[in-house]
Amino acid sequence: MLDLLIKGGTLVDGTGAPRTPGDVGIRDGRIVALGPVREDAARTIDAAGLVVAPGFIDAHTHFDAQVFWDGAVTPSPQHGVTTIVGGNCGFSVAPLSDESGPYLKRMLARVEGIPVEALDAGVPWSWRSFGDYLSALEGRLAVNAAFMVGHSAIRRAVSGDHHTLRRNLPGVILKLDTFGPEFGDHGFVVDQIAKNRKRACLGHLDCHGYGVPHAKAHAQVFCADDFHGSAGKIAFTLHCKV
Repeated sequence: MLDLLIKGGTLVDGTGAPRTPGDVGIRDGRIVALGPVREDAARTIDAAGLVVAPGFIDAHTHFDAQVFWDGAVTPSPQHGVTTIVGGNCGFSVAPLSDESGPYLKRMLARVEGIPVEALDAGVPWSWRSFGDYLSALEGRLAVNAAFMVGHSAIRRAVSGDHHTLRRNLPGVILKLDTFGPEFGDHGFVVDQIAKNRKRACLGHLDCHGYGVPHAKAHAQVFCADDFHGSAGKIAFTLHCKV
């Protein structure tokens, strides 16, 4: 017997194949039957007139903070989204240094329009490493999630206030090596910087009116030999200079 039968819908499987009428049979959390399904089920959903499709992947979100007070990341599931990707545009809330949390809060308030009061009340800001951030999310989410490591968070953690004064501080690239093993071990992707300088200048300003940390990087590609792990070497691509 099936656990669930979704009956009479229009199946769109995401492969590019033509849509087709049919049923979906589910047992033990897995799809075990497609097409006309005759097997009985403990529960049946009438999907007549509806499209039945795999969940959508939203590859560009800024839910990095919201996930703490809204584990369903509304309204995404209502639109069929079952997987979200955060940490886009160079913005994430990890890693943190002892002083970078308050700065990132105010930066997100300006760039993303999230009230500082919500970030204070809804986000614990108790982590330092990116792995600790992911651990803090364990068991909170109703969707699948992946997060990129925002270069603004990295650069602020490494260079502090100096990111607003100079593009490339001596030793910044060297200090980034300290994050390398963690990124590699967890298979993290470091977000790419916006290529459009005008957009970075006009839209990506921090709470003080300066360019956000990642906007101070010279156009270059660099790769540190120490950035190894189960996912292999990581290359940082820095495209924007202001």
